Parts: sequence; structure tokens; C-alpha cells
Amino acid sequence: MNRRFSLTANLLWMVTLLVAIMVCVFIYWAGKSSQARWNAIQAMIEKEGETLDFRLLLPETIPATENLLAIEPLHGITEVIDGNGNLGKPGAKRKALEEQIRGIEALEAPPSDYLLGETLDWSNWMKSLRKRTGYVFPSNQEVSGQGVLIALDKIAPILKQLADESVTTGRSQFVPSLRERNFQPNTEQNGHYNLSVKLAFGLYLRALAAIEARNSGEATHCIIAIKRISKACKSDPLLMSWMFGSAVEQRAEKALWYGLERRIFGENELVMLEPEFGQDKSADRFLVPLRGELAMSRQFLDQDQIPGVTYSGTLAKWVNKPLRNTWKSEMAVREMRLIRKLKTSNTMAALAEAKLIKDELEAIPIPRLRIDLRSVYQRFPTYHSIIGKVVMSETRNEQARAAIALERYYLQHREYPDSLASLVPEFLPLVMLDPCDGKPIRYAKTPKGRYRLWSVAFDMKDDNGKADFNSAEPSAPNNPRNPNYLGDWAWQYDPVK
Repeated sequence: MNRRFSLTANLLWMVTLLVAIMVCVFIYWAGKSSQARWNAIQAMIEKEGETLDFRLLLPETIPATENLLAIEPLHGITEVIDGNGNLGKPGAKRKALEEQIRGIEALEAPPSDYLLGETLDWSNWMKSLRKRTGYVFPSNQEVSGQGVLIALDKIAPILKQLADESVTTGRSQFVPSLRERNFQPNTEQNGHYNLSVKLAFGLYLRALAAIEARNSGEATHCIIAIKRISKACKSDPLLMSWMFGSAVEQRAEKALWYGLERRIFGENELVMLEPEFGQDKSADRFLVPLRGELAMSRQFLDQDQIPGVTYSGTLAKWVNKPLRNTWKSEMAVREMRLIRKLKTSNTMAALAEAKLIKDELEAIPIPRLRIDLRSVYQRFPTYHSIIGKVVMSETRNEQARAAIALERYYLQHREYPDSLASLVPEFLPLVMLDPCDGKPIRYAKTPKGRYRLWSVAFDMKDDNGKADFNSAEPSAPNNPRNPNYLGDWAWQYDPVK
């Protein structure tokens, strides 16, 4: 019996040893194989003119004399001491700015929408403002646009300073810049992006008040300041900063729409606004954060920060190395597919590619078992929705450009043209194209003497710029209340009923 037990023990020991050897061989092979694949992908990335060095993507620092965001209240707001955003002079400066705009944060954005042609009801907006903490007007007093302008400047002087300085500074960048503060992936404090959204909201309200007061100069300066803040966000090679910049940009577009609806802008103001809404090459602009994500994914994984994985010990770290190379490879291959589409085609092509990748991932059976794709599953699906927002941003910018040119034409001729071709070459170099289908952006005059601009949007179906506003069916694809709205994207002044 002892002999049988000894034979069994020896057999088990030999099987265990054999399994251990096989596991080690497999791990060794996996490491070599994954490293060889990652080396090949790095060579491919370099051959296509891209880089995995994040610092090479950082924009050059703008001279302070040309930088709107280098004014003293904002200078240094990106600096963080010992990883704590509340420490030192930078922390005190951020806190002071937060205090300034806290009263404005409590305000309610006025209901207006260029998609539906809904204008601002000033009287009702004032009634709602009186109910808000930190912004109280006497209930028996009609508050004018000029009164709101004065009150906003009293609450947050930084808003007027930004508007005034926007005229003398032609560029914008947060100070210190990414290059100056030695940015590292996943160690960044991003409070300045949140602050930029709040400042843009304050400038938006200030622009509305200036428009109501028919102070076209102040309104113009506020819109320019908002656009400059947006450009500062979008110049950083980060997907997150691009999203903040896009949110800021919408405020400028809404303020412009309201000013054009009230017809307060003269030729001089429109000429000042025109370059701020210059041709938006979103495919080129979105390459900046996408390249940043490509480089950051590599640095993120190289720092052993693996999504959803906890490991300890030498063996675990040895196993982790091939996984890390595999995750880098899987992410880079897919990100490069998007980059190629943006470089060779346009944002709609990149959107289609992102949808294809999303469908490919969803088609994989039992994705939990695909440990090699864990990083891709956790980070990649957001690209489809983000690129969709890029297309919308590009479309809105083109509509804003057309609207400025149409208003300049109106000031000369006291009527709008029969077609956008009449704007060329005096007011536009070329008729802009709809980013969604590549055809000239749609335009039509309306019976009330205004006009409608529209894009066919994601469904590629021309609905003549009309939205299905049937409140009884909020889930209808063409109902603007539906988050998955598929109808045309319009820029119009006649309210949709």
C-alpha cells in the first residue's frame, strides 16, 4: 500500500511539474508573441506618421501677451501642489474664482433653442431668476437687460474682464500649459476644465443680457470670449478636454443665434465674429485628442494600471506583462482605424468605423471570457457616441458661419438671398457642405421673412428641416425630446409648433 501511495504521489508530482512547465512555456510564448505583435504595431504607427510619445503632441506655449487666459485672475489655475488642488496660491486663486461664479451657478439657463426656433421670453426668465438664491430682484421692478448686465458684473467681475480682454488677445491657452506643468496620464487635476464651463455659462448669460439691452459690442465680446475658452479646451490632446470644449462651444452658438434673432449685430460685429466661427475642420481638430488617447493608452498600461485587475507577487507580474502588451495592441489597432478615417476621409467616415468596431465587439460571444479585450471593452464603446458629437459640433459651426454670412447679406440688401450661392464670394469663399452627406447645406427662406438652415443628420433623410414635435409620442425618432433624435438639425427662427 505504501508502494502504491508512493507511486501515486510521484505521479501527481510529475503531472504537477509537467503542468507547471507547460504553463511557464505558455506564459513565455505569450510574452514573446505579445511583445512581437506590439513591436510590429509600434512600427506601423511610426510608419504612418503617428507617435506614442504624448509630449510630442502637446501644443507650444502661447506668449502671455497673446493669451486671453493669461489674465491675472486665471493665470496659474491649472497648477496643482502635491496633488492637492486646494494648496498654495493656485488653490486660493481657484477658490476665489469659484466664489465669484457661485451665484451665477444658481441661475437657470433660459429656454431657447435654434433647433426648434424657440426664442427667449425675457419677462418669464426674469421671474424665474427672482426665485433663485443669490440673484434677487425686487418683485415689483421690471428688470432690463442693462440691469442684468450690471448685476452680473457685480457678482462676477471676471466675466467683463474676459469679454474686454478678448478684443486685444487673439489666442487662448490655460496657464501653465500642459507642456509647462509636465503632464502625466491619470495624475492630472482637471478643475480648470470644470471652471471653464462655469465661466462660459456666465458669459452666455451676460451675452443674453447685452443682447436684450441691444448692446451689440458687449454681446460680441462675450461670444468671442466663450469661443476662445472652447478653443483652449480643445487644443489640449485629451478626449476629456475636447468634451468640455464642445460643451462650452454650444453656449457661443446659442448666444449668436439669439443675437441674430434679435438682429442686434451690425457689419463690424459680424466681421469680428466671422473668424471665431471659421471653417471647422473637425476631422483635423478631433485628431488631436484621438492621438492623445492613443499615446495615453500606452503610457497608462505601461504604468501597470490595468483596468479591473489586481495582482501581486513576481509570478502575477510576469503573467501581467503579456496581457499588458495584448491590451495595448488591441486598443492601438482600433484607435488607428479611427485615425486613418479622419486623416483620409471625414468625421462621418470615422463615425461609421466606430459603429463597425462597436458592432464587432458586441458580436463576440461571452465577452467576459475575452480577457485579452478587457481594456477595449472598458474604454472603446464611448468613441462612437463621442464622434457623433463631433459631427454635430461640425454641423452647428457650419450653420453658424452661414448665419453670419446671411445676416451680412441682409444688412446690405434688406432681404435674404434665394440661395446660399448668392453669398459667394463676397460673404463666403464657398458654399459650405453638410458634414453628414457631403452635399451643400440646406437652406430655404420662410414666409415670415426669415430662413431655415438644416442638415440631414444621422439618418441621411431630408425632412426639409422640420422636426416632429408630437408630445404625445416622445419616443418618436423625429421628436427633439428623444435623446436618440434622428430628424434634421435645423437653425431656424420660426418656432416649431
